[in-house]
Amino acid sequence: MQTQVVEKPLATPGPVLQVHGLKTHFFTRNGVVKAVDGVDLTLAEGEILGLVGESGSGKSITGFSLMGLLDEPGRIVDGELRLNGEDLRGASPARWRQLRGQETVSYTHLRAHETPEH
Repeated sequence: MQTQVVEKPLATPGPVLQVHGLKTHFFTRNGVVKAVDGVDLTLAEGEILGLVGESGSGKSITGFSLMGLLDEPGRIVDGELRLNGEDLRGASPARWRQLRGQETVSYTHLRAHETPEH
């Protein structure tokens, strides 16, 4: 009797972070400002993401949206935001605090380093 060895690839885990069609708008008395208008990204475990772009291109608001740190009058108006498969669009403030305590997020505001203090 011969034994057959069948090699199967290891199951790859799903993405840690999935963002699809993220739209973050600011509702002001002068109208709607579409700060983020359709961001898509996927991050697997161990990957690192850097957002690079011109001033005013939506990098900071994208980051704030992904971390649940968006202040009024800003609002995520559309899109999918999942962390380890969990839909975060309806997460409570308590859940966001819990998540931020578990995950390592580094947010550097470069403007603070651009202007030397006199």
